[in-house]
Amino acid sequence: MGLLAMLPTVNLSTRQMIAIGKGVLTYTLAFVLIFPRRFNDTNDYPVVLTSIILVSIAGKPGVSTGACLDNGILGIAGVGVGALGFLILAKLDVLALVKAQSLRYFAFSLLALIMAFSGIYTSILLGGVFSPKYLEAYLEAYCWGFGIVLGVNMLIFPISSEWELRELLVLSLEHISIFAHLIAKTYTLEINDEERAVRDGLNQTIRADLAFLGQKLGETGLEINWTRWSVGDYGTATSKIRTMQQALITSYSSLVALERHDPASLEVIRKEILDDSTARAFSKLRRGTDLAIADIVKEFAVGKLTYHSPAPGSRSWDDFVDQDQSEDDIEAAIGRPRAASAGPSNPLTASRLLAVSARLQKEVEGVGNTPAGSRRGSFSNDDTKEKPASVDGTTAAPSVAGAGTSSAKSAFLDRPGFLRATWKEFETNQNKAVVRLLSQGDGTIADLKLHQPGPSLHELFTATPKWPATFGDDPKARRRANATTKNDEEGATKTAAEDQKASENICKLEGLEQPSSKTDDHAERIPATVMRVFSFLFGMGQMLEELTLLHEFIVPKAGAASRKKTLHVHWFERGPSPSTKKINRPVALAEALAAVRGIDHVVPKVSLGARIVKLEALARSDTSLYAFKTACAVIVFAVFLLAPSLKTFFVTYGLTGGLITIIVAMAPTLGQTFLTFVLQIMGTGFGSIYGMIVLYIFRHVGGFYFNPYGIVVFVAIYSIPLCYIIYNKPMFFAGALLAMNGTGTLIVTEWVYREIPSQIRPGFDNPALRMAKALVAMNLALGIAGIFQIFILRTPARQTLRVKLSELTFQLGSYSTLLAVYGEALCPSVPNDARPPPPPEAITAIRTELITREGQLQLDILALMPLLKFGAAEPAFGTPFQAGTIGRIIRTQQILLDRLREARTALGTEGFSPEIRVNFTDKLAAYRRQSRRYSRALFYLVGSSLSTKSPLPHELPSMSMTARLIQHDAMVLSHSLSLTPEGREIVQSQSFVRFFLVSMGSVSYQLESLEPELRLLFGEVSEDEMLFNIFQK
Repeated sequence: MGLLAMLPTVNLSTRQMIAIGKGVLTYTLAFVLIFPRRFNDTNDYPVVLTSIILVSIAGKPGVSTGACLDNGILGIAGVGVGALGFLILAKLDVLALVKAQSLRYFAFSLLALIMAFSGIYTSILLGGVFSPKYLEAYLEAYCWGFGIVLGVNMLIFPISSEWELRELLVLSLEHISIFAHLIAKTYTLEINDEERAVRDGLNQTIRADLAFLGQKLGETGLEINWTRWSVGDYGTATSKIRTMQQALITSYSSLVALERHDPASLEVIRKEILDDSTARAFSKLRRGTDLAIADIVKEFAVGKLTYHSPAPGSRSWDDFVDQDQSEDDIEAAIGRPRAASAGPSNPLTASRLLAVSARLQKEVEGVGNTPAGSRRGSFSNDDTKEKPASVDGTTAAPSVAGAGTSSAKSAFLDRPGFLRATWKEFETNQNKAVVRLLSQGDGTIADLKLHQPGPSLHELFTATPKWPATFGDDPKARRRANATTKNDEEGATKTAAEDQKASENICKLEGLEQPSSKTDDHAERIPATVMRVFSFLFGMGQMLEELTLLHEFIVPKAGAASRKKTLHVHWFERGPSPSTKKINRPVALAEALAAVRGIDHVVPKVSLGARIVKLEALARSDTSLYAFKTACAVIVFAVFLLAPSLKTFFVTYGLTGGLITIIVAMAPTLGQTFLTFVLQIMGTGFGSIYGMIVLYIFRHVGGFYFNPYGIVVFVAIYSIPLCYIIYNKPMFFAGALLAMNGTGTLIVTEWVYREIPSQIRPGFDNPALRMAKALVAMNLALGIAGIFQIFILRTPARQTLRVKLSELTFQLGSYSTLLAVYGEALCPSVPNDARPPPPPEAITAIRTELITREGQLQLDILALMPLLKFGAAEPAFGTPFQAGTIGRIIRTQQILLDRLREARTALGTEGFSPEIRVNFTDKLAAYRRQSRRYSRALFYLVGSSLSTKSPLPHELPSMSMTARLIQHDAMVLSHSLSLTPEGREIVQSQSFVRFFLVSMGSVSYQLESLEPELRLLFGEVSEDEMLFNIFQK
């Protein structure tokens, strides 16, 4: 009992158990098919039946039908390509290049390379003569393998990719629902530490949801389904969910920056912005949002799916019909003190997510306690009984169905229209409160700093101005925090005190008040407060607009019948692929840029020399080098077969199994290779040893040389944990694949040469010797792969990560430049510009390009995380790998992308009205040009430093002073506008304030915040070092 208690417990869902069972069944059926005499007699070369084992594993029969078809089609294509090159190795570089693109093409490249190499091997065995029968035997074996995989996948508990796609859509909507509630609680200062941890985890989770949705959408396109939805419908739903996710991220990033760096501004929101009428509208909005999501979930939900959202509980749309809106009817705990934190934040876990979801459901229902106290129902004065929850504290599927069911009085309620009207009410209340907040004051700050003389050299170079909380973390403070150790805490404290004193002096010289360290200055908090309110309103408003559009698209209108199910051949419903769309993008973008600038578009002529230079750059890329090294490693391995003096050794030891080891071991980066080496040694070694043990156990048992019945039972039991790894631990897929293939290859080879009469070899190796030869082949293959990976054109994961970070920085800079062009087209920075407006088609093309780049940049950022893990796996002989510093750089780049996206959405599709331009943007045009200049310089310096591993200059240009002036002047103009009725309407449009504060200040500051991180990575160029280097030269 003590040993059993120490074993880890594994909780598997029904879906996971089915996937594991199908994998075990397919692997077992491969042996059951190979062992009967009647079957193996149909093949002239039964030893090639080991190919069935490999296909039964790599085909992944436990995945959905669409995914299995995708694997099968690519695998069969790989076998076909390998068959065409059965006698040559010339295409190895191309196949390795395909393998480097994505794990999706692993089966294609693996089977193609094995097939091509087998052609050479069989030709050598036959004295250099090509044998069509050998090729036929291989193709027959592969076809049997794919037949078993597809048969098990489609006939035994089939799982549709469309089914999984709909589940992912529901899960994404669930994440959006919980994330929106937690953002709302952040806005009202009711969130506690546990909920804060869940909120921060969801911020990362919803970014990854879109990648999974895109993958499943592609797999669904291969299926034929009896369904109500086409692939185009799912694509529309995915697009709207993506916009909802990005809108929530906008609100999240703004509120979290304020929460961490200026929490007093959140107090201003609670005291000055939120009132009773706002609370009632917010209450209706939160419940209506959840009910709308529940309606969509009802349409997408499949089977007995459980919906874990905090909505709708026992509530329904009936609550919104003829409701009593009394003053006492307040759902949100506005005006109450902030709840005490429950404890330190922990990583996001499934149990915590479910617990927070259940708690939010009680809060939205008006039952139970909030972190600040009990709540009452928003729509009636009667207490609502708590709805029974499931064992794990979640709402069961029947509640979703109930939420979508309406009585007669709410059957014809315009639900999307109700949500829009409720949001309009809430937004109007917030805007009025913001205008009221801006109109406060006595006019003492009515002078624009833009037109005043600049600060003196003493003020610029001896004082440290206060970092505006609007833009987030202070890079100087971060640098001090990173540089401070236990031995110099006293010196850091002294430096901070000097900076504080200098900040007070410069604020006096600027005519601004310095906030006291003891009491919050109300006026000082107004800019950050206004910025965060507008960001919250924009993000939530965009999310609700997309939600209502999705509701109108998915949910049938009142009195209308649901869509009828029809047979959908999704392959013919697929739109043009992203790669097809990208073909014409460069030309369209160049023409659009020329049209925006008012010049003629001239297609540049590319000379032959330029084309050669591009080809050389492509050949020197990491992907091309990886493909070249893989091809060279396979060719070196083939030398053992082609060289006359080594041919006997190769054939005697059966080194063909080492080919799989080389293909798997050759990885794009060195760190990935180290992890793969460990997996290969464990996988191949364990699989060969287990196969040997099974053969000895059933040797000369039951009248067989090797008893097949016992072997099948032991193989089936053995494959259970390995199939669990394949379908639930994909990072260890290579180890499980090699273990199962090593066992199968050893058993089948011994069986063929011991049991099949026409193939019996009396002096053939015993199981122990065969196992030893398999280990020799593995070690030889690993040695070849190791030499190429470590000594020949080595590509460390840390170097690749640094280069990727550099490329990402330059791409963000390119996006920023294109965004500036887009901003100039919609809102020129030159007042009274006489140039004609650019054509709408050009603006649309630039906007489309910006949106496309946003998606690609987000995928590039997500792709950096595996490289970070591989870099940590590499040995550090000198400077230790600074994973924490790299992680902070990646997070800063994510914030940069969020801020740039927010600036693009603030511009909209038509820019700003003439009134806004005259009263606001034209007056601050000089700041825009200055900000662009700073941003371009900082993007270039940071990208160059990462690319060349060179330290940054001793002092970078700083936006500290300018950003404070931007913030001051924007608030002065907003204050002036808020004093007139016409000006109040302008202020309530929000977008121009967000655009100026985000695009001109936050982006430059985030770039500046990378300075201390790069100093930690590459050091700093001091004056002494510069003098020393000059002297040496």
